[in-house]
Amino acid sequence: MLIGICGSICVGKHTTAEYLVQQLGFLRLHLPTPTQLQPLQSSSNDTTPSRISRSNLPSSPPPPTIDHLRLLPSVTDQAGTRGLSFPDVESLLDFVTKRWREHWVLTDIYDEETLELLLRRPFFMLINVDAPVGVRYKRFSDRYVWISRPI
Repeated sequence: MLIGICGSICVGKHTTAEYLVQQLGFLRLHLPTPTQLQPLQSSSNDTTPSRISRSNLPSSPPPPTIDHLRLLPSVTDQAGTRGLSFPDVESLLDFVTKRWREHWVLTDIYDEETLELLLRRPFFMLINVDAPVGVRYKRFSDRYVWISRPI
């Protein structure tokens, strides 16, 4: 089962995911944010000029492509929970489809295209999380203080 959690800023998406991880044994999955994805897309569009022959190039390993990055190393999020990070939603779905009976949770649903791809899977469930404005304001204030705190 793959559970996707969506909602506005500071409503408790990550708290809900943490509950699923700690209490029910789910594993976190991560997708890059749209700003993290832009450098990867621009580097994948680079090509070797056609006037340079392959025999003149040094014999070094080829640069990593998106195919080499299908499954990135595990990452640790703010709460210290480990999870798997994927370069795109297609590779995430390839991985999860082979393991659809296991429990996965995803909070990185940033656009409708990603959601449409996820909704095609019968083992995907979307949960929308909401919170009162006062709670959201408190969480946002706490986050801002934590980020702007001097080191």
